[in-house]
Amino acid sequence: IRLLQEHDYPFHVITVLTRESLRQPRRLFDFYVDSGITRVAFNVEEIEGPHVTSSLLGHQVRERFTRFLSRFLDLALSARERGMRVVGVTSRPHSSAVESRHSSGKRLYETADVVIDTGAPLGDAAVRIEGLEDPVSAVSTVLVVSVMQAIVAETAALMVARGAPPHVEVNLNLPREGSARAQNDAGYAELWRRIASR
Repeated sequence: IRLLQEHDYPFHVITVLTRESLRQPRRLFDFYVDSGITRVAFNVEEIEGPHVTSSLLGHQVRERFTRFLSRFLDLALSARERGMRVVGVTSRPHSSAVESRHSSGKRLYETADVVIDTGAPLGDAAVRIEGLEDPVSAVSTVLVVSVMQAIVAETAALMVARGAPPHVEVNLNLPREGSARAQNDAGYAELWRRIASR
């Protein structure tokens, strides 16, 4: 992390939330602050691929997750005293239609310094099918990922404009696999060169 920061490599952290980590919002928050990490995303522990179980199974998970996010938001808002800004990615159509579960009575879009609105509909699901009472096909995940990728693209454009283009990892499943692999290897070689020079 320090090397990435020293060489101005943009990065963010994805934290997988487990039953144990939901009990420790303060510890996680302090780690981010002490490490100078300013961009954090949360994923829940899922059953996927070789990961055949999750510590978050059970009916009480939603309550624990809500408490965790509420406490983490308290900590994030208190960080303003340290000169930090709170950036929230949320859906105003959904959030404005439901009651806040936070102790302040406010929703994320009412407290963040910068709000990025995904526009996801109330309830998240977007497709109505005749014969079904409720809609299907949640869109929040793909919208949030699209927002993050748009930020990546804008960051890359700004770096190019400043004369410091970022290294780009190229997909190897392309007709030019040979040159793509060489480009990626060169990027790693430069990274290791910088690490060795420390």
